Amino acid sequence: MENKLSYWAAPSSYLEPTTKQDQKEKEEDIINKICLVYGVTLDELKGTSRKRNFVVPRQVIFYIFRSVLKYSLHDCGNLINRDHSTVVYSVNLVKDYMKYDNEFRVQVNKLVNYTRFYKSKEEECVKLKTSKFKGVSWKKSNQRWIATLYLEKGKQIHLGSFKNEHDAYLELKKAQKEYKLNK
Repeated sequence: MENKLSYWAAPSSYLEPTTKQDQKEKEEDIINKICLVYGVTLDELKGTSRKRNFVVPRQVIFYIFRSVLKYSLHDCGNLINRDHSTVVYSVNLVKDYMKYDNEFRVQVNKLVNYTRFYKSKEEECVKLKTSKFKGVSWKKSNQRWIATLYLEKGKQIHLGSFKNEHDAYLELKKAQKEYKLNK
């Protein structure tokens, strides 16, 4: 199991999800990585089997989403169709098991570090005021996000300034659609 994690690299382009779709993709990515490490499918994970090889990955998912990503009990349970009491039990069990099984602790910590990569990129983005979207940038002088549509041969169209990055991105997407229709 350990060698599967050693060559993993989190996606370098990932930053804070701004839409529900981005959030869902982030959740699915983390769950898929855990499935890969434990050799189970998503259907088996969401199933009702109580076999250890399905239960342990479920518990690790709950531990990571609850303890590291600070999801609510309800949201953690909704990830794989379980109730909040199962989440509480699973998180406590993983914490206890990590105290006594060194190999399990190393494996879970590698998954936690993979997950923390996402969080560190989120914090870095906010701190440095860099955008995750091509064509959106931070303008220090007026403390606003700027959307710019880049065209061929170095031409560009300034689309305006916005209070938040997501609004600038939405305006940029709208302009990209309009430009492709008119071209």
